[in-house]
Amino acid sequence: MLGQKEEENPSLVEGQAADIADAGFSGALLIPRAGRLDLRDPAMLDLLQRAADAGKSNRLAIWIMADPRLASDSLIEETGEALGVILINRHPDDPWNGENLNVARIENRRFTWKLEYPESRPTHMHVSGAIIYTPAGIERVYAFKRVGEGLVEEVRDITRYARLYHGVPAREVEVFGEVDESLEGWDVIAFPRFRTNFFDYSGKDVWPLWEKYVQDLLD
Repeated sequence: MLGQKEEENPSLVEGQAADIADAGFSGALLIPRAGRLDLRDPAMLDLLQRAADAGKSNRLAIWIMADPRLASDSLIEETGEALGVILINRHPDDPWNGENLNVARIENRRFTWKLEYPESRPTHMHVSGAIIYTPAGIERVYAFKRVGEGLVEEVRDITRYARLYHGVPAREVEVFGEVDESLEGWDVIAFPRFRTNFFDYSGKDVWPLWEKYVQDLLD
């Protein structure tokens, strides 16, 4: 594993390669992780090159685990293509079991649907150590009329009537609006969008940058 210790003292990789060879292994997998450098940082490229050279000097086969998620910061900075997600649970720690749907009721033609979003989610696949969520808009809002336990008679798209409020201190999102009186007593469910600090896997601009990075590794 190539982490902060190796980033700050690249010469460590020579001794590590020798130890691996002395232990009888024929190869090594280079895994950049738990450090502070973006995977596409030139200093990380230099470190990977040095580690690969150290491995070859000790007759080790070398593999590199180059996961683009560890380059999310630089990919987003250059392309603006960040992964978007939709959150719907009322509280971030609520389990999803199909029976705790987060809904609001239309009363006096008005509705307010609320969601408390997580400050972050720990992950080892981002240099920062966490997924960060930032409210980014409304995907869809639906009103639906129930006729029994678990039964829905009618659904209407009311997105055009909805507005988004973002309460930063409480990390709360409110989707609110006013609708036609014919929807009085119906339930509402909203699907707010959140921007994350992971690169967008479907982005059209990130992959050419990543392909160039992989080619630089091979060169």
